[in-house]
Amino acid sequence: MLLAPVLAFASLESGLRLAGYGHDLAARRAVRASQRVPGAEFGTGELNITNEFCLWSLRPGAQPAPGEFVNAEGLRGPLVPDTRREGVARVLVLGESALFGYRLPYADTLVGRLPALLAEHGVQAEVINAAVNGQTVWQGHARYVHELRGKQPDVVVAAFGTVNEHRVAECSDEARLAELRGAHGLLASTARALRQHSRSVLLFESLCGSESEVLSIDPDSEKPGYLRRVGSLEFPGLRRVSLESFRRGLTALTQAVTDDGIPLLLISMPRMPYAEEFAPVLEAYTEALTDVASALHVPVVPARERLAEAAPDNESARAYFLPGDGFHPSARGHRFVAELLAEPLAEALQQRGP
Repeated sequence: MLLAPVLAFASLESGLRLAGYGHDLAARRAVRASQRVPGAEFGTGELNITNEFCLWSLRPGAQPAPGEFVNAEGLRGPLVPDTRREGVARVLVLGESALFGYRLPYADTLVGRLPALLAEHGVQAEVINAAVNGQTVWQGHARYVHELRGKQPDVVVAAFGTVNEHRVAECSDEARLAELRGAHGLLASTARALRQHSRSVLLFESLCGSESEVLSIDPDSEKPGYLRRVGSLEFPGLRRVSLESFRRGLTALTQAVTDDGIPLLLISMPRMPYAEEFAPVLEAYTEALTDVASALHVPVVPARERLAEAAPDNESARAYFLPGDGFHPSARGHRFVAELLAEPLAEALQQRGP
């Protein structure tokens, strides 16, 4: 019964390939995001490697800044042993490039500054930087559940939704991670292989008008034209993490952390004003973070709102971000967020006790 449609599909596929249909588009699709590990172009050699739980993570020994190397556990900053030191609190930081310290020395990053700032509040603490360039909330959740909860932190700090979730995707992060967990693995991988390589599927999508919405956009671009198209609230394409999926991911992360009896602090990270003007959906991600945090009674450090008060326009905000970058804080920007975070984090650690 299935032989006839299979033969028909094979005949159509062979005919389209012989005719050269869709060669360039199919080749572009074959380069999957999982094969283009984000962040690899910065630092010495490949900064990230594939990871069986969260798609990618830092490569031990990679060099994110001159004279600085990713530690043996694949984390940025000093190696923190599993054994806890008496009288020393432990903070775990989850996030993406804005918290990782994109293009900054470790000492200039938020995480690098936190121990000294916490000491000013009377708290001795070691801080683990588990942020990774290009990651989303679903990847942060997977890393915590499968790799990081054994660190036994006293408080977890997380910041997601700043830049990565809204980007164009061949497959959502939620679905890709579900596939890694084995949920519908064979079906999902077969469907994705067909979308990436089949000329017949490509023809069908082009006839339906869906192909141009995705392949006409360069997902690596941060130019205003890209932000305007992808950043629209009405954008019809597939995002790495939709707004609804973002809410689910934040909820899942919160539940995983609090089920371990650990307090969670979320940070609403700042962006350059022009980034949100070009891409209104970015503000919607911030609002989603605030809504989920309110519903789940999770405190939020409002860095975005405080910086908007201190530097309300592009000219005054420029010093807080890397040159020509609408998303990644400069050393001054990291200091600004770290100083906002230090007090509520110290209070949370003091409430936990020794």
